[in-house]
Amino acid sequence: MKQRLKIFFIFLFYLAAAGCDTILGPPGYEPALSEPGVFMPLDTLSEGEPDANFIAARGGYYVWRMGNTWNVRVAKTDLPHVTYPMDVFVGTVNVERGFIANVMNQNVRPVDEVRSTPKDIVFRLEAERQREIKGISFRVQPIGIDYCVSLDLRVNGTVNPRLVNLGRSLYVPDVVPVRFCVRK
Repeated sequence: MKQRLKIFFIFLFYLAAAGCDTILGPPGYEPALSEPGVFMPLDTLSEGEPDANFIAARGGYYVWRMGNTWNVRVAKTDLPHVTYPMDVFVGTVNVERGFIANVMNQNVRPVDEVRSTPKDIVFRLEAERQREIKGISFRVQPIGIDYCVSLDLRVNGTVNPRLVNLGRSLYVPDVVPVRFCVRK
């Protein structure tokens, strides 16, 4: 009887240990950082550069990253223009647990505005001509093992998630502002 009781407890211990690995994952496993309710983490969806021809043809915002280098590009949309003959892209980028370095303007003209501090970037870009692509690139220097980047992106004064495309896959987020958390 003692032998059976010993085997029963060993089996029970083994079952509990296997259940913890199933629920929590194997040792060393850490889930990716992401927003709750998102099937695939946004930090993964933001990886990789989209095709430049597609950006110029479709218009809107295009956000992607390559490692810790982030890129935001805009292109004229086919929205009806009531007030201005162009699209006006206004946005802010905020970084938590890191700082912004090496901000580079891409095809930005004197009428456009880009201001940056180590914690945020504020921009206003006008897209007047079809097939014109402009924007910014910047590098995030993390402080610790992870950092988060939040983007509030507006076109002609309104929030429209359908005009925001993420990464190589051109994923369209459900809401804007959008927040990415990246672990080194």
